[in-house]
Formats: sequence, C-alpha cells, structure tokens
Amino acid sequence: MKAAIMVVAFLVSYFLTPKTLLMLETGGLSRNNFLGNRIPSAGGIIFPAALAITYGLLALWGEIGPEAYIYLGFISLVGLAGLVDDIAGNKERSGFKGHFKDFFYHGRLTTGFWKAGLGGVIAALAATIESISFGDFIVNFLIVALATNLFNLFDVRPGRSIKVFLISSIVIILFLPSYIASILLIPLLGIVLAYGVYDIRSRAMMGDAGSNVIGMAVGLALVAAGGGMGIKLMLLAGLISLNVLSEYRSFSGYIEKNKVLYFLDLWGRRE
Repeated sequence: MKAAIMVVAFLVSYFLTPKTLLMLETGGLSRNNFLGNRIPSAGGIIFPAALAITYGLLALWGEIGPEAYIYLGFISLVGLAGLVDDIAGNKERSGFKGHFKDFFYHGRLTTGFWKAGLGGVIAALAATIESISFGDFIVNFLIVALATNLFNLFDVRPGRSIKVFLISSIVIILFLPSYIASILLIPLLGIVLAYGVYDIRSRAMMGDAGSNVIGMAVGLALVAAGGGMGIKLMLLAGLISLNVLSEYRSFSGYIEKNKVLYFLDLWGRRE
C-alpha cells in the first residue's frame, strides 16, 4: 500500500506542478537564480497542496487517519511562513545572527525573523505530540526546528535540497520507520520526485515555501523514529553542528571541494 500512496502522490504532483509554475510565473512571482536567470519561485507551495489532494483521494479508501491532517496543518503553516519570506524577503540579511540582531538591536521585524519565529512556534507545537517529558520536548523541538532550517540552507543551488530530501527520506523510511514517515515522507517522496525535475534543471525554485515543508517533514519523522533518547541526541548533535557550520561558511564551498558530493550536486543539472 505504501507504494500505491507514493504513486498517487506522484501523479497528483505531476499534473499540478506545470500548471502551478505557470500560474506563479504569469502572476509575477519569480526571482533570479544564482546564475541570474529569471524563473518561477516559491514552487514549494505545490507540496502541501498536492499532499492535501493525495490525502483526499486516499480517504476515499479509508487509508488516511485523522492524525495525518494534523501534520498536514503543521507543514502547511511552516510553508506559509516561508512563502512570506519568498515574496517579501530582504536577502541582504542571512543567518540567524543577522535577523535576530535586526529585531533585538534595531527593532526591525524582518521576514527572516518572521519565518524563524513562526517556524519555531510550529516546531514547538509539533514536538509536543511526540514528547513524553519536558526534556524530550526540548530535544524534539530542536530536531524539528533545526532540520527545517537546514533544508533552507541547502536550497541555494538547483536540486540540492531536493536530493538531500530524497536521500534522507529513503534512509529514514528504511531504517527509522514510523507512522509519520508513512503518512508524510512516503507521499512527499512522490510529490517531490514529480516536481524535482523542474528544480534540478533550473526551471523553477521551490523557495522557503518548499524547503520549510520538506525540512519539517524530515524533522517530524526523526523525532517519531524509534531508538530512544540516545539516537535522538546523536541526531541533534549532527543538526546543531551543520547549522552552526553554516553561520561561518557556505555549504557550497565544502561541497565543491569534495569530488563525490560535487558530482552528486551537479547530477541532473542543466544550467
């Protein structure tokens, strides 16, 4: 049945993606990518929309429980927080330090701080569902929040965040299975696969509206996975390290120096 769910989600996204990207481009929601080419942006709005349609279709067969709609709400809200930054964001500020300094030192509310603040609230709400103690809540909250931010950081080259999502989702589904992985990651795999060809080939960018969604989905699946607090703490340590590292140097510099990572990063791209 899991394969059928992914196929349904893929077909929904396959038909929805080109029409949505044309809508965004026609409506003027486009940006210059890192090469200076003007392409539709915020294409990630497709992800929660396609997931909602997929759930609606699967509900006809009784395959989706009510909990799925709660998680759909979480990722839709975090996608909305990212969409605000995609539409009105000031890209001159980047990283936590820049946005928090603007808010606490200068009293300016940037779209980056809005995204981080609202995303943090949503991560906290989502973490409560999987938490059995206050300590567990703190760890779960940090995993969800940092995973969400991490996918934002990867989304600076065509298809990079897409590839990280595909690899991490497959690993989680195979080695850290859970109900959340089944209802979120499996359909999102199908949705992202159908959309991904546009992103990898520089025909669209998903923006924070998309990277927030897939990042939070991965974070939620990680906190729901079995294995106890020890595994969660190891996952948290890795996420903290990557997020802190990004404050001092772009991931692109590290990727370009590693032949394997650079090959994977370039795979499928047409620029």
